[in-house]
Amino acid sequence: MSKESQNKQVLKWLESGQTLTQFQAASYFSIYRLGARIYDLKQAGYPIKSELQFDGSKHWSQYSF
Repeated sequence: MSKESQNKQVLKWLESGQTLTQFQAASYFSIYRLGARIYDLKQAGYPIKSELQFDGSKHWSQYSF
């Protein structure tokens, strides 16, 4: 799958009002470089927010509009 089609999938998901994590992106879309796709979309001008989540010693980013 091309990065453009991955970007479209991520954008459609976020535009629907849902949040997205790396785990979800890998599970739902087989996207393993979500950070790169988020970077592409931000460079294209989309106002994507990132919130750091914590669970004990683990942490991850959760993306939204």
